[in-house]
This record gives sequence, C-alpha cells and structure tokens, in this order.
Amino acid sequence: TALSTALISDKWAPFPQQFIEFFTDAFKDFPALQERIKSCQNKDFITYILQNPNSLHTTTGNPLEVAFLLNDRDIVRSCFKLLGEKDFFEKLLHLQKKYLQSSTDMIEFCMFDVDLAHLQKTIRSAIPNKPVGVEVSDLLNIFKNNPIEELPEIGIKSKRELEEILTKELIDKIKNRLAYTGTPIEANQREHFYQTIENAICHTIPKLTSSTTRETLKVYLKAAKYCGTRIRDSAIERYETIVIGRPPTFDLAIYQILAEFRKMLLEYMVPSGDQNVHDATQYFYLLADELNLPNKDVKIADPLAKKVDKNTLKAAFMKLYNPVDIIANCIHTNLQNDGSLKESCIDYLKGCMPQDFKPELSQEERGVEYLNEVLDSDGLIKKSTIASIILIKLGVLTKSL
Repeated sequence: TALSTALISDKWAPFPQQFIEFFTDAFKDFPALQERIKSCQNKDFITYILQNPNSLHTTTGNPLEVAFLLNDRDIVRSCFKLLGEKDFFEKLLHLQKKYLQSSTDMIEFCMFDVDLAHLQKTIRSAIPNKPVGVEVSDLLNIFKNNPIEELPEIGIKSKRELEEILTKELIDKIKNRLAYTGTPIEANQREHFYQTIENAICHTIPKLTSSTTRETLKVYLKAAKYCGTRIRDSAIERYETIVIGRPPTFDLAIYQILAEFRKMLLEYMVPSGDQNVHDATQYFYLLADELNLPNKDVKIADPLAKKVDKNTLKAAFMKLYNPVDIIANCIHTNLQNDGSLKESCIDYLKGCMPQDFKPELSQEERGVEYLNEVLDSDGLIKKSTIASIILIKLGVLTKSL
C-alpha cells in the first residue's frame, strides 16, 4: 500500500530511501531500472517502464517479477508483448515455483482485469422514510429498560452519564438538526443528513430483540461522543445489519458485498492522524458516485479535510481494487464465512453447468460431477471457480490476455 501510494502520489518527489534500497536489490537483474530508481521522480517511474519496455529485457531476471513488485497490470501486458505468448507463460510458471504461496494469485493477476461497468450494478437503495409512530426519542425508554451501566472503553462510568449522552449528544442533536463538526453547513443538506439518521434509527427500533438491543445501544452511545458522520455511519450500519440483512438473490448479494468492499478499501486509504474522520468524509464525497458506494446519497464535502486530487485518489484506489484482492479477500472470504451465501453460490453454479458437460451421464450425475470440479476437497468454492465462472459471468472481471 505504501508503495502504491508513493507511485501515484500527487506530489512530485524522489522515492523514500527505503524504497530505493529495496528496489536496488529487487532489480539487480535489471540495470536500467536500478539506475532509474535512484534518480526518478515517483510519478514517472512506471511511465518510464511502459514507454521503455526494453528496460525489462534481461538474460537472468524475470520481467514479470517487476510487474508483481510494482502491482501494475499494464507492465504485465508489456511483458506479454515483449516476451511473446510462449516465453510469457514459461516466465509465469518459473515465478509461480519461486513464490508457491502466491502462485494462484499470479495467474489471477495476469489473466484478469476489473470490468469497470460492474461498478454501476444495483445495490441497496436509500433508506425509506421512518415508520409512522416511531421516534428517535423512543431510544430513551429502551435504554432505561436495558441494563447498560457503563462504557469504560470510552470513559463513561455511570448509567446517569450514559443517559445524558444519549439525550443531549444523540436524540437532541437529531431533533434540533444541530450544525456541528461532521454535519453539512448548508441547511437543506443538513436536513437530508439528519433525516437519513432518523429514518435509519426509527426503522431499527421496532426490529430490536433481546440479543441486539444492548449492542445497538452501545454502538449509538459510542458514536454520540464523536462527530456527525460517526453518528450517521453507525445508524446506517445498525439499520443494514438488523433491518435489511442479505439481498434476495446471489448476484445482488455479490454486487452488494463488492460495494461494501470498495467502501472498506477507501476507508483503509485514509491517512492516520487527528483529522482522519474529515479526510474519510472527503474521500467518500469525491468517489461515492463513481464507485457506487453504499449510502452514496448522504455524501457531503468536508472543508476541514486535506486537499486531495480526485483522479489521483481514484488511481490509488484502483491499485487496491484489483482481481487478486477481489477474489481472495472479498468474495472467497465471504463464501467461507457465510453459509447461506455459499448455499446460494452452489445453486448459482448448478445453473452455470455447460450443456455439453459430460453428456453421457444422467442429469443428476452430471450435477454431482460438475460440483466436484468447481469445489475443492473441503467443499469450498475454488478461487479459480470464483474468477473464471462467477465473476466473469457477473461482469465483474474480464480476461486480459
């Protein structure tokens, strides 16, 4: 991540010394790159490689290793043109043997691209208006009947103090549409901002059970100690967890999971520091529409955030939102951890079985044999299945070579 940030930084600057030392060793078989990295500005290093593909020519090294180290698929394509198909796949095989634990990732990195059209696939719509007869102030009665005595993790040590925070820092702020840190300055935008919070909380209140009430109150109380955006995000998170749940079909579930993954990656990119909440708000404001992020309708500009170029930010994001991480860290992880999603996936895969797949067998036998091919020995969805069948069919990935 640090390397990707340096490579697309909006500031022209030499590489940090630790990168130069790393590359000097890593590129020992590429003299032209070794020399270039010592004097190169960060923004033009990859451009230099793409404009001078012969800098990847070597008798001892593997040019694909450069592409992986720099996390750049454009360099992969340059390698394909430079080497030709036969030598390219021989080099890829050698690299897979060198890095056995990452061998599958290397195939995915080379063979697939992200299809940006999927960014506009349908995800959850805006939160509807609050139900009739439910008010945010109803939280107070729920709190009084719930045995939360303290929240030492945020420095609150009495029930009375908790009640004051719930009333003054949450309920009163929402009712009075208070303008403060993390809320829109313009009155109409601020009304929409608070209406979203109110709708989310009021839809959540009737759905609370004995097992979700305490945790939900804790989430609200913690958020009330911070800025407006923290309250908004916490209200929406509780609404989506308790009220909405999983989308009704497998394809919609995948698009929603990917949207949440994009939001998480964007938050991950926010620099640490005292004003990271402001920076996170601004990042979301800049890219929420283009990336089709959850709750994009509540985006607001933050005048207290550090200035950042939108195109630079998106370029950094796309370095992280790549086929390898989409497959391994998003879809595969969710399929491992969510039994109902896995069941939906298996049903979806049954519908993907080619018509000419083992036609000599009965329909039932064909189904069993097909699942044996797309699942591993532990009954989990293979990463290769996720890439070449599911994500290709859903328009998330395309084949690049």
